Amino acid sequence: MIEPKHCLLIAALGLGAVVAAPTLAWSDEPIEVTLVDHVEEEDEDEDDPFAEFLFEPELVLEHSAELGLTDAQRDALIDRVVDIQAEVTRMELKAARDHGELMRLLQEEPMDADAILPLVDNLLTVESETKRKYVRLLIEIRNELTPEQRAQLDAIRHED
Repeated sequence: MIEPKHCLLIAALGLGAVVAAPTLAWSDEPIEVTLVDHVEEEDEDEDDPFAEFLFEPELVLEHSAELGLTDAQRDALIDRVVDIQAEVTRMELKAARDHGELMRLLQEEPMDADAILPLVDNLLTVESETKRKYVRLLIEIRNELTPEQRAQLDAIRHED
């Protein structure tokens, strides 16, 4: 699962987004965005309050056959991921406009705090909304699974 410091921060311009977003970055370079930030170190999962109770979409889909996911479960999961992807991509495109304006304003002398801070607020709102959408997705995934499937995923997750 994702450590909180790695999850769902948005504000950069990853237009190839799937769901989660990159850490707030003040760079002109595009940042690739992926559904989750895979962390290989097992110790980091212990600090993530969501890791114990929620499951990443990739984990569920990767093990869908052994979990015995029904077509309805798989379709619901895929549909929700696609919906979130579209919502987050729209938000990122709007944030890209603010990001570009912010970059321009940060280069001015003197800097205009009254112009800069509303843009920062907009970017932070997008970040917060993205996190919220992702947590909702994880909750919906969990609720779609049977207790037996959740137990299987717990076992699979602890094997890795």
